[in-house]
Parts: sequence; structure tokens; C-alpha cells
Amino acid sequence: MENFNNNLIDEVIKERSAGWQDFSQENEEQICKLGERVFAACSELGIPFDKTAGITFMTHLTTLYERLFRTHEVIEIEAELYDQIDEDLMNLSSKISQLIELLLNCKLDRSECFLIATHLGSMRERINQNLND
Repeated sequence: MENFNNNLIDEVIKERSAGWQDFSQENEEQICKLGERVFAACSELGIPFDKTAGITFMTHLTTLYERLFRTHEVIEIEAELYDQIDEDLMNLSSKISQLIELLLNCKLDRSECFLIATHLGSMRERINQNLND
């Protein structure tokens, strides 16, 4: 399993943000720092991302930035889906969400925390699968 590394963060940001109007080098650096800090925190919490899942999660973080500061789009998650995420994952997601809020000076809603939990859960499953193989 090839690990996700910081060199890939900038690649994902450049690909995802291509064509965004008024997207500055400062914005790119802010998202890059966000990615570096979030992936470090995930590793500290016992969920180091592999390359494939890391690219997907970094794409999500870049899109999250776009929703928060550019499009102001709100994601709606059906209420019954929240019950499908275990409490441990939601607690981990809460820690990552608090870090994102601190770094971006924003407030994430419950739907964003849910989406982060799905990324964490997916990677945790990949780790467990690799341990069992």
C-alpha cells in the first residue's frame, strides 16, 4: 500500500482548482497547508491515508474550500444516513473538523462532518483489510 504524501497535495489542488476565477497563490497555499495538517492529524489518530484514498480525501478538502469560500453550496445528507456512521468515527471526524475550522476560520456543518467521517471510515476499512490479508 503506497502512502499518500505531501507532494501529491499540490497536484490534487492544481487539478481540482484549474479554471477557478480569482484563485490566488495564497488560496492554494492555504489549501495545501490545510491538507498537510489534516493528513498529519489523521496519521496521529491512527488513520494514515494511502495514495488512492489520500487523493480522494484531498479532492474533498479542496472542494470543501470551494464550497466554503467560493460557491457557498450546502451539502444535504439524509438524516437516516447519520445513523450508519459509528460514534467512534464521528468523534474522529469531530477532531478533524475542529482542526479545519481553526485553520480556515470557519464553521463546518453536520453534513461536512459526516462526509469527513466517511473518508476516515473508508481508510480505516482499507487499513483493516490490509492487516487481515
